[in-house]
Amino acid sequence: MDDMIRALRIAREIYNTEPQKNLIGEEMMRGTTAKSDAELEQAIRKLVHNRQHPLGTCAIGTGPKAVVDEDLRVHGLTGLRVVDASVIPDQLGGNINIPTIMIAEKASDLIRGRALPAV
Repeated sequence: MDDMIRALRIAREIYNTEPQKNLIGEEMMRGTTAKSDAELEQAIRKLVHNRQHPLGTCAIGTGPKAVVDEDLRVHGLTGLRVVDASVIPDQLGGNINIPTIMIAEKASDLIRGRALPAV
């Protein structure tokens, strides 16, 4: 929280300095009247939320950091696969919804023993 308060203070300083000052309107956060650390913390807790799309925590492959194989099976365990965005290796340029659905579809085919379509 201390870092977030400090970052908000720095952002306010930057955007209150030319040329930024003339390029923007008013602060969008309804906490513009918030000045003290306690007031800023309250505004941050009320208005800030997470919009990231977590991914990449279960690498596919064979190296020392790999968690799953190419069939999404967890190395060293039987009967367990990872079927979510954590197997996506790097941040994508867009929303991860469709790639995650594709991963689930592939997993469904693998689990059911269906042959994957020829490309």
